[in-house]
Amino acid sequence: MDERPILFVISKYPVSNSFVGFLVKRFSIMFWNTANRRRSHRGFSAKGLCQIELQEHRVLLSGSNKLEAVLAGSGTSFGEAEYENKDGQRKFEVKAFNATPGLYDVVIDGVSVGTLVVQSNKLGALEIADDAKPGRSDEIPIPANWPDVKSGTGVKLMPKFAGATTVTGTLKLEGEDDRIASNLSVRVVSASGGVLESEYEVEKEGSQTKREFELKVYNLTPDTDYAISIGGAAAGTLRTNALGTAAWRYSDRSKVGYVAFPASFPQIAEGTTIAVGQAVNGAYAAQQAVLSNISSNGDHTKIDLYGTTSIQGRVTYEVYTPAGASTTKREFKAEVWNGAPGSKINVTVGDIIVGQISVNTKGYGKLAFEDGDSSKAFPGNWPGLNLNTIITIGNSLSGAVTGVNQTLAPTQQNARDAYELDQSLGLTGLSTMYENWGGKGEKWLKGRGENWYFVTPDGSLYRWDGKPGSNGERIAALDDSFYLKPELLHSAKAQSSAALSDDAAKATAAKLDRELNLVPAAASTTNWGGTGEKWFRGNGSNWYFITADGTLTRWDKSGKAKGTVVGTLDSRYHEDSTLLSDAEKYLSKDDTQIAAKSSLKLTESRGALKGWQVDGVEVKWLKSADNKWYFITKAEDLVKWDGSAKPKGTVVAKLKQSFDDPAAILTVNTNGKSSDALAILDDLYIDLPDLT
Repeated sequence: MDERPILFVISKYPVSNSFVGFLVKRFSIMFWNTANRRRSHRGFSAKGLCQIELQEHRVLLSGSNKLEAVLAGSGTSFGEAEYENKDGQRKFEVKAFNATPGLYDVVIDGVSVGTLVVQSNKLGALEIADDAKPGRSDEIPIPANWPDVKSGTGVKLMPKFAGATTVTGTLKLEGEDDRIASNLSVRVVSASGGVLESEYEVEKEGSQTKREFELKVYNLTPDTDYAISIGGAAAGTLRTNALGTAAWRYSDRSKVGYVAFPASFPQIAEGTTIAVGQAVNGAYAAQQAVLSNISSNGDHTKIDLYGTTSIQGRVTYEVYTPAGASTTKREFKAEVWNGAPGSKINVTVGDIIVGQISVNTKGYGKLAFEDGDSSKAFPGNWPGLNLNTIITIGNSLSGAVTGVNQTLAPTQQNARDAYELDQSLGLTGLSTMYENWGGKGEKWLKGRGENWYFVTPDGSLYRWDGKPGSNGERIAALDDSFYLKPELLHSAKAQSSAALSDDAAKATAAKLDRELNLVPAAASTTNWGGTGEKWFRGNGSNWYFITADGTLTRWDKSGKAKGTVVGTLDSRYHEDSTLLSDAEKYLSKDDTQIAAKSSLKLTESRGALKGWQVDGVEVKWLKSADNKWYFITKAEDLVKWDGSAKPKGTVVAKLKQSFDDPAAILTVNTNGKSSDALAILDDLYIDLPDLT
């Protein structure tokens, strides 16, 4: 990278009287300083990078998966449990309902971890957490015997007295209900751009089986009949509307917007094929688990609205507690597109008209209420949204709060894809998103240079072709949460990778940093290669960059961001480069001690030896199987002794919480650590292979 020239870049956004109506000039001046860096400064000097951009508030997404369980037994009592490990903070909550009053052992994976008290009202609750508040009977800290909790772990509430039943359940990823016998979906795009999306779910309710089916198609020939076949059997004929869109919705329950299954509806299983005429086809597969809610302390709901005319719409409703606040906040938004331009449409919640939507010249309209914003205050007659509340817009759209599959949260894979798209395309949210400018209900985003993108109601992202209307190449198939909240795309949050455990990712990052001596480059280097990549200086004269998917590459000193891949992490290490350049800081106490014991072959702890001091404090000594000596200072530095008459040598690592009890390093517990993480920790502190 030292060979790079001084860059002077001038670019301007396009002007389109029919679309944008404004002109923004961007000037970027970057000067590269290739002077030698010092590790303590963690970077090198750079001047420049003046940007004028419009950016909306970032919405944070949790990268952790929650586990949940429904607890049941032979009696009428039941319960629920939820576990989350987020950024190293563990929290387990268990509740009992309609239970016999008394004391119950809370048992996880056969280990008793606490006592739950059921009160006279037959309700009980217990929270076990790393940050538990002292002095409360319903909140206790994580005990020392805490088991390895994962999907499939069993939970029991066992009464400590006679006459009550034990209730049991199994923790699973949030959204995986034991009652769900089948949960399948298919999402495909044909070569000509036709979109097929379908979901099929079967639930067990006592002795009854309940099915639900939804089929949606987009971008097909308008006003055309398509024969639908499922598993090779004829399932009926679907007719598209004037926009080339159509939908079927069947349910064994009585639900707004759904009709009863046809008597001859085909059987669906994993691998069953579905075809929409000759236009588009695919096969059903198991659905992905979804992430937790958009914020961990609130409810975020979407309500689809159904009707018989071309007007379409959705409602979102959120109740949450902002970070640092003590009171909850509500947000309500009703949106329609393809409405009659210039019309006003009543929005009714329950039986109460709460406001009107004014439809603009493009057929789009929105009604929004938000606590804390006087211009969007909730009306005095607001009835609230509860289970089974009906919402209607005008006389043609309606929906209901059902509590089933209505959480406004993207799938984990889509959340990862969104972050990578945001970084590579440089997406920016505007104060107005030119909703429905092209007549497809779409919302628009600005990209780098002269590129514009739009999101359609199904969550598809397109690159605009510059021609009148919402036309262009479909570059991503996400889900509708990115349409309902575009900030999930243009201000996307990095996600962890399902293919790499968190402890393995941290160990890998520490190994790479020790080998390559990585230091983050100045912010002005970001996106030098046009892929949204971030740069590091490394050992020797090497440069490295990490792309939005977490791939670390040694630069080949060409004029582009390309080279040799040296490591694979995940998106979080791109979003926060210090997770890589300061990686050892993020290792846990157990990680550092496991690595020291294993990689240095430590076998003996000699404790403090009289007369051997650093800064007036005696050091603690350890010996390895190959007769090397190490000592630990009060500052927790692990030092390889150089054999001199004083405790001097080379600092190998920082061992967290090791000075007071160095012997614990020799017996550190490896339970709960993945095998891939242990393999990396095994040689973390010895001389490593040179990847450069």
